[in-house]
Amino acid sequence: SAAAEIYAAGNATMDFLAELRAARTGSVSLSARLEAAATHRSSTTSMSTQNFVQGHMFGAACKVQAITALVGEEAGNEDMAAFVQPLAKLGQQMTAFTQEIGMKALGNADEVGGAAVDYMRVAGHLVFAYFWARMAQLALRQMAAGNRDPFYQAKLQTARFYFAKLLPETASLMQTARNGVDVLMDTEAALA
Repeated sequence: SAAAEIYAAGNATMDFLAELRAARTGSVSLSARLEAAATHRSSTTSMSTQNFVQGHMFGAACKVQAITALVGEEAGNEDMAAFVQPLAKLGQQMTAFTQEIGMKALGNADEVGGAAVDYMRVAGHLVFAYFWARMAQLALRQMAAGNRDPFYQAKLQTARFYFAKLLPETASLMQTARNGVDVLMDTEAALA
């Protein structure tokens, strides 16, 4: 029934959050690397910027662990390839993107603010892509078991739509975040 599936989706969400919590407690090496990088930060970088960068680098690494588990679980499943391949690619891109923005912010604290909206939208897409891939996984399993409830076909079609029409936005969002903060700062000076 649809109610049971909604309940299952809620459980999947809770499992994902549990995976994130578990990853956070076991990621000592990442924390150590971030702490070492923080000791070499520029004197102009504020502590709040440093904490922001560290938190998002850490959070991205945790998301990638959950994504890696799903991608590994579905490796070789042609029906899931349209979902897990773009998800895996974005997970890898997000890790590099986070480190890139973080390193820029260590030199100029304003870089975090300049990239924040685009960065958070990419992070949101990463999470949505993970959840849509999980929903597609569940729908495909139910359909393979003979369940012909239109609910599953609708979930699968919506996941296809998301991956084809919405997820590709991440490329332009990462580009605008990479363009830096200068254009924002120059605009303020030009309008003064």
